[in-house]
Amino acid sequence: MMNHLAKYIIVFLLFGMMACNGNGCGTKGTELVGPFTPPTAKNPIGQDLNIDAVIAKRGAILVSTTTLVPIEEIAEVLGKEVNEILIKDASQSGPGATQSSTFFKWSDYEVDNAGILLQIMKNPLGDEYPDYVTKFIDAKRVTGEQTPEGDREYFKKLEGLGDDGSYSYAAGKYFWRLGDKVIMGVLFNSAHSEEDQYRIATTIGKKMIENYLKV
Repeated sequence: MMNHLAKYIIVFLLFGMMACNGNGCGTKGTELVGPFTPPTAKNPIGQDLNIDAVIAKRGAILVSTTTLVPIEEIAEVLGKEVNEILIKDASQSGPGATQSSTFFKWSDYEVDNAGILLQIMKNPLGDEYPDYVTKFIDAKRVTGEQTPEGDREYFKKLEGLGDDGSYSYAAGKYFWRLGDKVIMGVLFNSAHSEEDQYRIATTIGKKMIENYLKV
């Protein structure tokens, strides 16, 4: 268990590096390209699935976040050319892996190491904490996360993605779950405005769920 927990802690240190600081993700923002229909409470995706059946067909909970959403689609949502984006796989490997994560980075004079992180996680504690996935999402809103300044950042409810979700613009983090087995996330280190960040996260999130369910 300790090996899995240690890996889990390391991954979240990486997430902290990706997240925006306590002042948010910048006020200048970038233009959002292309119209789209984001998921909403009235138009959700990934709710009330037989997630055990989906996982059984896939053969595993984790899939590669490097290829789950084609780079061409990510570039289009971000308003960039494919050759502007550097891909770096940050996933765990081996039979004990509990997360798949990929950085999609680009050059930005406003933000060092600008990029987004796509992530899929499963319960790292297994039967020792069977409610982990559900509690992970709940805790973001109930207890929040500690900021680098020592404050608490409380997330808001994320509508339309999975069975439940939580997000924070200031933290640059969007998480949702599929049943009680799968956590997905999009994390930002960028200068996007709040509106653009939300739309990009939910657009990519919708694509992540759609492609995950294609089995």
